[in-house]
Amino acid sequence: MLLSRREFYLATLSSIQSLSYAYSRNGDKLPEGVAETGAGLTMEEATSGWLSLFDFKTDYGWQNSTVLNNSLSGGTFSLPLSNCKIRLKSKIKSSILLGNKSHTIEPNTPLIIDSSESNNNLKIQSGSLYEVAILPLKLTPKLNGKDLSGWKEIIRKGKSPASWKVQEGKLVAKGGPAVLELEDQLFADMIIRIKVASNSRHSNGGLFFRSIPGEFTNGYEAQIYSSCDDNDPAKPTKWATGAIDDRVQARRLISRDFTPFSMTVIALGPKIAVWVNGYQTVSWVDTREISNNPRKGLRLEAGSIQIQAHDPLTNIEIHELSCRNW
Repeated sequence: MLLSRREFYLATLSSIQSLSYAYSRNGDKLPEGVAETGAGLTMEEATSGWLSLFDFKTDYGWQNSTVLNNSLSGGTFSLPLSNCKIRLKSKIKSSILLGNKSHTIEPNTPLIIDSSESNNNLKIQSGSLYEVAILPLKLTPKLNGKDLSGWKEIIRKGKSPASWKVQEGKLVAKGGPAVLELEDQLFADMIIRIKVASNSRHSNGGLFFRSIPGEFTNGYEAQIYSSCDDNDPAKPTKWATGAIDDRVQARRLISRDFTPFSMTVIALGPKIAVWVNGYQTVSWVDTREISNNPRKGLRLEAGSIQIQAHDPLTNIEIHELSCRNW
């Protein structure tokens, strides 16, 4: 029996989905287990926006620091902090410098600092820290949980291959390629926090920032794609969740399909940092020549925020998207 063009497309798509699932079942690229979190964070903290600045093992994200016995000594975090709650823990009496103000951390007694100031460098003056975590404050929600007001779709050409619906307060994106762009709001130095879940195995999406307004995916992209090699989260697949697409790989796969996770992006000048569930996956400085298009070079000027539905198999839901200037 001859199939119509639509019937052939649907049958082919079903076969692709079945093959994708079977391939995942083989375990070659399937991350198993629950989603991970940044060091020292509970799952509730991780998915609500807390960020770990120290992973207990390395000085990733720090300058001129050393690590000994799972504690961090000396050095300065690579990004200045802006309007954050800060939590510090130490096994010995220690001190830090936040901006121009010194703070003392007593042994095994958490120090909580509520800082409403901007551009405060965090420096370890003496002793060592075994936990450094921040909660960026005063982000503004950009999804109203009711409809797509304030957002517009951008596609390459023709009819949209994606569907965008708000269901039970969540934005559900299926199909693609297409993007939703936040209208009339541009950000340069900023923080974006998104809470998202993929509803199909290896569903592919992305969060674009500093994009050329009105253009299709011409921006920096923080990737959404929960996949790893050899069933090992320490071997994230190329451009897995938390990577900057086409620029820098994620250090580790933290997200898992079917489980909501948070992803936070901070962009400050040429510096870009990404966290997934509070674990820092990227600390990167864009050293390319200046360009209007982040696909081609360093873009410093303000741009738009876009949510990407990558391909016909995309099925993701956005629980939250909030941002502010950094």
